[in-house]
Amino acid sequence: GKSKHKSLIDLREQGNAAPFWMRTRAFRKLCKWSFDICDRDNTGEIDKTELYAGLLLVHINLAKYAGPAACYPPDRAVVEKLFDASDDNSSGGIDVEEFRVIMVVLCSQITFRIIAYYFFLIFIVPYLVSVGI
Repeated sequence: GKSKHKSLIDLREQGNAAPFWMRTRAFRKLCKWSFDICDRDNTGEIDKTELYAGLLLVHINLAKYAGPAACYPPDRAVVEKLFDASDDNSSGGIDVEEFRVIMVVLCSQITFRIIAYYFFLIFIVPYLVSVGI
């Protein structure tokens, strides 16, 4: 319906406002790789279970570079809501571009966590050590 279409537009707008690293070719390539692994039947679409598996693959690969900040993927209920918002024609599947937009939305928290994690390591830990805590 109309509200579902609006939800997908909102998701795409969020995807366009993503942090720089999520707009890189490397992130698009990671999303495509993850999508292809999850699309076991090679239909060009994945279902809710495959979407969640794809999210976990993306997070595991991001954790290699982002460290612990990428180790907290959203829960399955959140992923399923985004799936429903993206499945505009109610086919029960989403394509690779919709997958990438969902990954951008679901991974957007990682940037803040990376900044917070390194801020803590660089500034707070040394301060605590210097005051003897």
